[in-house]
Amino acid sequence: MRKAGVVLLAAAAAAAVVLRRRKGSPERVELGFVDGSAVSLRPSDGNAERLLALARDVASAARS
Repeated sequence: MRKAGVVLLAAAAAAAVVLRRRKGSPERVELGFVDGSAVSLRPSDGNAERLLALARDVASAARS
């Protein structure tokens, strides 16, 4: 009985991960710094859209 509960819980967690990945998250720019700090920018934040366009170009070049 306990084993079935653990299996059910694991299946629910896996389903949540799959659904979250399918749904997708909004694009954002994450800038990481040497000291370990980071800043996240959404497309509506100033020059973030320019950085996202560059990132898309790099990703498409890497795929080809």
